[in-house]
Amino acid sequence: MDYCCVGRNNNDSVPREVTLLRVKTLMKMANHPRPGDIIQESLDELNVSLREFARAMEIAPSTASRLLTGKAALTPEMAIKLSVVIGSSPQMWLNLQNAWSLAEAEKTVVVSRLRRLVTQ
Repeated sequence: MDYCCVGRNNNDSVPREVTLLRVKTLMKMANHPRPGDIIQESLDELNVSLREFARAMEIAPSTASRLLTGKAALTPEMAIKLSVVIGSSPQMWLNLQNAWSLAEAEKTVVVSRLRRLVTQ
């Protein structure tokens, strides 16, 4: 299957398989989820607080909050940390951010007056 999952606890005694999303389904969705929403779902399933998440990521709780609410974009550095702390690959996290950012931009960028450059 094409699932992105979290690994095991540090002591490896309790498996914490958490399905974040089905990648193929996500990529087909017209309404792209915000990366912070996916992270929040994972934290809820793991019963992890914002402070615990921030500590695991080695970031300030305020930074974690901005990430979850979409007030801060997911950077490559954050993608690497998320891949370790929650699971999946850094590329998957960046793809989520890019898909969401593009979908948001398409709602606001006015292209009606733009013209394609052509060779003469």
